[in-house]
Amino acid sequence: MPSSFVFPDFEKTVCCRNGTLDIAQPLFYTAFVELHLGEISLTRPGICTMDTLNTSVPPDDSSGRRQEPSIKQRPIRVLIADDHPVVRAGLRALLASSTEIQVVGEVAHGDEIIGAVAKRWPAVDVLVLDAHMPDFNPIAAVRRLIARFPALRILVLSSYDDREYVIGLLHAGAHGYVLKDEPPATLFAAIRTVADGEMYLSPRVARVYVGHQRRVTAERDELLDLTDRELEVLRLVGRGYDNGEIARILTISYETVKNHLRNIYGKLGLTNRYQAIVFAFRNELVRFDQERKE
Repeated sequence: MPSSFVFPDFEKTVCCRNGTLDIAQPLFYTAFVELHLGEISLTRPGICTMDTLNTSVPPDDSSGRRQEPSIKQRPIRVLIADDHPVVRAGLRALLASSTEIQVVGEVAHGDEIIGAVAKRWPAVDVLVLDAHMPDFNPIAAVRRLIARFPALRILVLSSYDDREYVIGLLHAGAHGYVLKDEPPATLFAAIRTVADGEMYLSPRVARVYVGHQRRVTAERDELLDLTDRELEVLRLVGRGYDNGEIARILTISYETVKNHLRNIYGKLGLTNRYQAIVFAFRNELVRFDQERKE
């Protein structure tokens, strides 16, 4: 997960502990986030100038990185990906009203996004991505885009603030998340922020993220109560193995597996296998792209 976020007009829900909260511009706060088992630490020592932000661009190494003039010396080049023509037209018109932004193209289908970026690369700074296009896995797409174009900045623009989408996309490498029902000023701020190399979360999304981090902190404390064998069992449950398969893999009896599961449920406050699977994924004991190995 990234270590720096910008939270617009958002300060009450974030817990403050040993860090700094710097005012980057009116109504927008730069929150430097340290993730210590999910805890968020902030401090507040004064004004943040643009010189304090990490806006450096990696040198060109033929792997998707680029060496170009600073974004401050030219418009931010934006590619729009959304399946609704009216939304794309509205976004293009809105972004065209700013001299800081240049829309370089539109994509209507999820399976065309990587090709559209590749066709224009490196003349794309920010991809504004609708995460809910038909027949489209946004989490997998973000991973592939980041792997192929490390310098590309991805800003998710969505109608939903579901925790699974927010956390999944941020873990996959998205650099910002904004909701479609927020003011235009929020979208402009988000594009400028991610283009400058920072993370951006709109207020409602920030609350989702902070809530998730607090929950993960509490759950990881609970993980410390599990034995090494119980952790092995929980990982295998998360990967989709049944009790018989787990017994064979760990060379223990079927009843021993059931005993381990009862202990796991009791220690973690779970009641069934589904909750155990969700817990394993949420605490990264299992990755979403991790396949069963027979």
